[in-house]
Amino acid sequence: MGGLATANRDYLVLLKQGVDAWNCWQYSNLTVTPDLCGADLSLINLRGVNLNNTNLCEANLSETDLLEADLKEAQLIDANLRGADLLDVNLMKANLRHADLSRANLLNANLHGADLTKAKTKFNYVVEFVSAKPAKFRL
Repeated sequence: MGGLATANRDYLVLLKQGVDAWNCWQYSNLTVTPDLCGADLSLINLRGVNLNNTNLCEANLSETDLLEADLKEAQLIDANLRGADLLDVNLMKANLRHADLSRANLLNANLHGADLTKAKTKFNYVVEFVSAKPAKFRL
């Protein structure tokens, strides 16, 4: 993981101002695709955050509270979500290829159309507990 580009740092600073500030900006900039690739967002409270269509490839989201967050169509390739709280999260059509979901709470997560190809989980049967909706999941 390299250093964050200037635009990435700006997004990171905005996100660390809090969920309300981020969501307000996000709803005012619907055509922008935020790039948080490689960002360290571990241990942050991001409950209810709108990260819809955000680039979070190789981001560290370990132990992050993402309860009821919107990650629809987010790019989470190689992201570290180890121990993250993903309760009631919208991961519809998210790309989670090679993501680490070990110990993540995926209860009631919407994984409809999500790509979980080679995602790492503690238990290979995690999808049984998350959603009855079809998801692409291959180990």
